[in-house]
Amino acid sequence: MSVATVKAQLALLQASITGITSAFAQAPISLPENGFPCFVNLARAASIDSTPLGHADRVVEGREYLMRLYVAPLLEGTDAEAEGKCEPFFPLVRDFFLARPSLGGLTYVQRAWPLGDSGVVPLRYAMNSYIGIEFRLQVWEYVDISYAATE
Repeated sequence: MSVATVKAQLALLQASITGITSAFAQAPISLPENGFPCFVNLARAASIDSTPLGHADRVVEGREYLMRLYVAPLLEGTDAEAEGKCEPFFPLVRDFFLARPSLGGLTYVQRAWPLGDSGVVPLRYAMNSYIGIEFRLQVWEYVDISYAATE
């Protein structure tokens, strides 16, 4: 499986979370003016567990995904309004992904679970500032590998 496949599944799942307007597997050039709250997914660092799994040509890769939730443009609305819009998403997103340890039955996903969030933070995107939350998700998946014919 590929990073693009996992990110596409994340966006599909995120779009079904109550209150989410849109979700992007790949970072768009700009965020939609009327598309908040929206998720943008980024692949982070990975680690490999090459312990034999009964398959000489399979390993387990653990990759962290950063799920950035842009809730509203910064400096819009009244004091504390944007922060108040963020707070309901803490338990909502956490519980949503805890309930989907295979990311909705995605082939090769061994386990996926939330690692935590950033709290309410200002987020930059395409030279603009927003208020939002960064959620971290760990995904462990089986990866088939091919060895060189000479080894």
